[in-house]
Amino acid sequence: MSASPQQQMANLNAILRWSIEHGHKEDAPADAPSYAREMTAERRAWLQEALAGMVDTTDVIDVVAKRLQGLDADGVTPLQLDAAALVRAQEETLEEMLVVIDNIDFAKDFGQIGGAEALLSLLQSPHAGLRWRAAEVVATVVQNNPACQDMMLGFDVLNVLAAMVESDADARVRTKALLAIASQVRGHAPSMEAFLGTHGGLALMRQVLEREAAAAAAAPSREARKILFLVPGILDLRPTFARRARDAGLVDVVFEYCFAGGGGGGCGGGAAAAAAAAAAAYEHSPLRESALRASIALFRNGGGDVVSAKGMKRRVVERVVELAQLHLDEDMAMVAQDEAGLLKELAAAMGVWFLRMG
Repeated sequence: MSASPQQQMANLNAILRWSIEHGHKEDAPADAPSYAREMTAERRAWLQEALAGMVDTTDVIDVVAKRLQGLDADGVTPLQLDAAALVRAQEETLEEMLVVIDNIDFAKDFGQIGGAEALLSLLQSPHAGLRWRAAEVVATVVQNNPACQDMMLGFDVLNVLAAMVESDADARVRTKALLAIASQVRGHAPSMEAFLGTHGGLALMRQVLEREAAAAAAAPSREARKILFLVPGILDLRPTFARRARDAGLVDVVFEYCFAGGGGGGCGGGAAAAAAAAAAAYEHSPLRESALRASIALFRNGGGDVVSAKGMKRRVVERVVELAQLHLDEDMAMVAQDEAGLLKELAAAMGVWFLRMG
């Protein structure tokens, strides 16, 4: 049963009032990474119920777009908030959009009323909390949605996101921008062509992996993993990318991540050293898994080098042997077993490549 017009308006007013007022009593420092609090299950359920009671969500979209621009409901009057309060309100609004976009046709409604421009403007905000939240919303909007990918490509979103990845000082902003790039290009040939051509995607990918290599030695790199996760998706659309990646040296860089946090421990050094090596290997396992899957896809599509691949294959075999000799608890043993399976798959991909090239 549909809500009455009065109830619809009450829901809308409640949403707007809540998005401005909720959480503003917090006194966060100016350099804090986030003003807004994690959305609880109760908050999410309330917002979804309120939205479900609205017959025409265009009103909600319109107000969200204006809120992102710092304007009141009339679209002209600036919100009567000081600078810090406005940032908090916009951060809250971006977080609520992750709920709202499940209830609307973004390409048809949000884009048509200027919401995309408002969202994209926040990608270049001086406030990191707005930049990374805006990038996360972009990633959610375009994911598996060709109409939204078309819309955002038309706004040259890849140029903005690539610049964020390349030079933003905030690691979380860079990670979310990479997430948005991956969502924009995955399964969307025009975006893929733009990313690899106009926006120098291959060079950007190598830059990120090389930049994060030192950091990944101490702790897993989220930025590197985003790049590694993107590689198989690119090859699904453009198998010839493997040869370009080989010629640009990207294959070698990706391959090194297959051993992040997992090599050099061996079986010596005593029980304590072995335990420390096993713990480091376990922590880095998602990063290595992404690198192994990327390497498998690259080698299967001719991304190997006739000189270096022999040495690579030897390292893969040595790592399989090393994993078999580690003394691990049940959880780590399962991780090691999965990793060994991927390593053997990579060795097979290298072997197929050798046969093909003679």
